[in-house]
Amino acid sequence: MLGWVIGAKAHTRWHDSKEDHWYSYSSTLLKENGVSLNEWLKSIGLDEKPKMTLLLEHEEDDRGRMHNTGEGLLLCSDYTTMWHPSSKWCLSCDNIEMCMAIMEVRYPKVYEARKAISGKKGVSSKERVDG
Repeated sequence: MLGWVIGAKAHTRWHDSKEDHWYSYSSTLLKENGVSLNEWLKSIGLDEKPKMTLLLEHEEDDRGRMHNTGEGLLLCSDYTTMWHPSSKWCLSCDNIEMCMAIMEVRYPKVYEARKAISGKKGVSSKERVDG
């Protein structure tokens, strides 16, 4: 029923907005109506996976800070959703195995969605691009 009020056009605005805006949708409007984000997306014929696979600019900025260091891995684990197959920083990071291992435990759905778009079962240091 909520899909009648918040339809595909609203989803497009939500999907294209900044992260803090879509958070307010899921944390207030949907919860107040007793609807989960997944239920709403399914009701209007959409899936949450495209949001999980977006390369977010603010996360790229964070990934670039202290790149290839232990501190950088901590920064990524605290301020990003970890490994992204399209990230220039992830592709050249020495911490990719540890990062992906943490991500698989912390964000399993995001990990699986990104693994699927990368076309890989996982990424090893031999497969990464230096740069």
